[in-house]
Amino acid sequence: MHQLTDAELDLVAAGSNQGQNGTGLVVIGAQIGDITVMDVLSHNAVLNNSLNGVTVQVPIGVAVAVLSGATGVAQHLGL
Repeated sequence: MHQLTDAELDLVAAGSNQGQNGTGLVVIGAQIGDITVMDVLSHNAVLNNSLNGVTVQVPIGVAVAVLSGATGVAQHLGL
C-alpha cells in the first residue's frame, strides 16, 4: 500500500473532466436532486443547489457524501 500522489488523487477524484465527460468520482454536470456539480478544482468540488441558490466549494470526499445522499451532510453545508 502506498500514498497517492496529487496527480493520482486528481485522476481518481476528478477523472478526465472534459466538459461533462469525466470519469472520476465527481463529474462536472452531475446532478442529484437539486444539487449540481458546477466545477472540480484540484481536490475540491463546487456544488450548487438550484432551489436556494447556495454554492459551496468542498473537498471531493464531502462532495461524494453529498451526491450519495449521506444524511445531514447537504443540510450542514446549507445545500
